[in-house]
Amino acid sequence: TSMFLHGGFGHLFGNMLFLWVFGDNVEDSMGHARFLGFYLLCGVIAALAQIMVDSGSEAPVIGASGAISGILGAYFVLHPRVQIWVLAFAFIPLRLPTFVVLGLWIVMQVVMSLAAQPGQPESVAWWAHIGGFAAGAWLIRYFRYPHVPLWDTTAGEALKVGGLRFRSRKERNGDR
Repeated sequence: TSMFLHGGFGHLFGNMLFLWVFGDNVEDSMGHARFLGFYLLCGVIAALAQIMVDSGSEAPVIGASGAISGILGAYFVLHPRVQIWVLAFAFIPLRLPTFVVLGLWIVMQVVMSLAAQPGQPESVAWWAHIGGFAAGAWLIRYFRYPHVPLWDTTAGEALKVGGLRFRSRKERNGDR
């Protein structure tokens, strides 16, 4: 049940934003029922990873971040070259491939987990993020439909985000 609790509206909003951007594409790769099982399993594995690494902590492990991280791991494996719009320094729009954006994100999680002071309470369950990402990257192999490729390298395909379909430049220009 800890996956359904959040530490505030900012925490909830961040998780829902990442779910909206990446979740529907991962769900499309496996279907609704499998996606629910995938999401819950990633969340459980993420919580276990956090508890195993920081078993002495008295801070509660709450939030969907570990399960959302599982979705990020699956997206990383499914669509590594799809271009994602990001706001660098909070205001510079850039289009970067998934492997760069999510690669930097997971590296940041590892660095922050290593920088955490042992024995000090943390407000972020870094190892839940890492465990969820690893679980999602691994489990997508077993949850996806057989016809869905792993490590898809066709970055020219349309990107579907939150039910909206964004065509590639190649599609918009009629393959010119």
